[in-house]
This record gives sequence, structure tokens and C-alpha cells, in this order.
Amino acid sequence: MSKKIRNWTVAALLSLFMLPLASAQLTPNIYKKFIGEPVPVGTPDLIDFSYAGYKNGEEGIPEDFDYPIYNVTDYGAIPDDNKSDTAAIRAALDAASSGSCIVFFPPGQYDVLLDDDIKEPFAIVGHHTIVRGSGAQGAGNGGTTIKAHNTIASNSPFLFQTISAEFDWGSKTNVRGSYPSGAKSFEVYNATSLINRKYIAIRGFGLRGADYEKYSSRPMSEFPESYTRIREGITLREYHEIDRIEGNLVYLKAPLVTHLSNGMGVHWIDLQEGIGFEDLHIDGSFDEVYEHLVQGGRGGFSLWETAHSWIRRCRISNVIASFFIGHSYGTTAVSIIVDGRFGHNLGSLFGSTYC
Repeated sequence: MSKKIRNWTVAALLSLFMLPLASAQLTPNIYKKFIGEPVPVGTPDLIDFSYAGYKNGEEGIPEDFDYPIYNVTDYGAIPDDNKSDTAAIRAALDAASSGSCIVFFPPGQYDVLLDDDIKEPFAIVGHHTIVRGSGAQGAGNGGTTIKAHNTIASNSPFLFQTISAEFDWGSKTNVRGSYPSGAKSFEVYNATSLINRKYIAIRGFGLRGADYEKYSSRPMSEFPESYTRIREGITLREYHEIDRIEGNLVYLKAPLVTHLSNGMGVHWIDLQEGIGFEDLHIDGSFDEVYEHLVQGGRGGFSLWETAHSWIRRCRISNVIASFFIGHSYGTTAVSIIVDGRFGHNLGSLFGSTYC
């Protein structure tokens, strides 16, 4: 088995085994078999992923958009000239900051983060912004390559990043009563702050330390410092799209993933919606032996606090981390090739719901 296949397998298993941490109700049977717990005959090995991905799986990601196009060459980018296109790409993204648009890269290689450039990521600001190339096959083959020549100076290593969503934890309300996994509505004490909002975040505490040990393949005693927060209680965060509000009852587009307990916090959050990265080849120029937390940032795409967004038909080469989906809802990564030298991970999903 090749190193790449082994890494993909390990990543998939780790993602699967992390599922039980929020609630014992979510322990998939395949994990119970792994740790030797009995499994009822005839029950499925995996939990229900029916609502996962863009539009909760009810619609495919569109191919055609009636959006204005911002061509990066109109802002000074010149492919294949071995000169920096960083400022031109930033100018195109700035012009597209109001959203509902396509930022387009014609075929060729675009060189970014050269020695004299500002080493900051490209920020996607507006809702419904699509960053589109001419094909993941890359420069020289009719496609688009964006080649980063240096590391990113910010804490996040990704070349293209969404911005943090607006929210107001101070105006939160709280869950009233208890609700099982699979429920599509719940009551709060005061729904006023959620009216005319589209997305919510639900926060609370999940398993205690002893329960975590029961569902973990390795005891916490092996990692005493790393699991301080886990011993105090794992924080649960679940994101949802509101269907409607009637009085203090909140109806959801998709079912609860975990059970809710009385007193859990609920607040609105303005997730960045409809962000797409597609038909691009990112080359991070990472050519070192990876050492954790030593090298600077070299990565592909980050979808942070997004909803109904996607990464598709992309190739990501020579990076420390290829893509990241965090604190998001109904977001998809599909048809992605990761090759060359890589370091920290092939792809990450963190704190998200139905992704």
C-alpha cells in the first residue's frame, strides 16, 4: 500500500472515529466493532449522512451562474511571465468584494507570494463568490496553475480563505427542554434574537472525560496535557439553517445531529454563503521534509464559517495542508486531487455540520 493511500485511509478512519465524541448516540457500528462492543444484527455500520453536503444533498452544485465575471487579467495579471501576479489577483478580488460574481483565471500559470510580495492569503469577502480557473490539469495543459513561491505569514496556511462570519454570542438564547438526535425542531426560552436570521449555532457540553475514554481507542492517560479540556467536558457546536420560527419553537431544514440538553446556548451566525473554488491547480512549492509546527503556511483553500459552499475539480500540489472546512454547514469537497509533497494533512473537516 502506498504512503498516500495509507495516509488517506488513516485520515478517513480518524474522521470516522471522531464522530462519537459529541454524543454516545452517534457511535457508528463500524467503530463499535473496532473496539469490540456488541452490534445488533442487521443494523447499518455507518450513521445516516443523508443531509450531508451542498443544499443538504437535495440539489447538485450548479454549473451555470448568471453572475458578472471579474477576469484577473483585466486587473494586471499576466500568466506565464514568471512575474508576480499577487497584486493583480488582490485587485480583482477587491473589485468582486460585493459578491454574487465569478473571479476567473484564464489558462496559464500565475505566480504569487514572490519575495517582494506581502505574504498574506487571498480573502474572499462577498457571499456567492466563485473563484474559477480553466481546469485542474494546470498550466501547459489548458488549465490554470496558481503557484505560491513563499509561505503565508498569517496563522492560517491557506492561499484562499473566506472571512470570519458575523455573530452575536451576547444575544444568545437557550434550549428549553431536551431533544433527541433526529429531531427537526426545538424550543428556546426566547426566540426574539433569531427572528429574520438564516443560520444558528448551538453550543453546549458533550461527553465527560470518563465517557471519552470509553469511546476512544487510546486512553487519555497517554496524553495528559493534550486532554485537559476533554477532561473538563468536550464543547459541542452544531450549525443549522432555520426553516421557520413559530413563537419560541425553532424549526430546522435538517435534523439535529446530536441530542440537545436544557440550557444549551443558541445564537445567530451570518455564515458566508455560496462560496466556490473550482477548476484550479494550486502549487504550494513545498519541497521540504515536514516537521510539525516548524514550516510556515503553504496550503490550498479554507472554507471557514460558510454554508452551501464547495471545492470541486481542483488539484492541490506540494502543500502542508490541502483544504480545510471549519465551522460550516452544508458544504462539499468533491473531485480533488492531492499530489506532490505534502505535510500536515490531505484535508480537514472541523466543527462542522452536514459537510
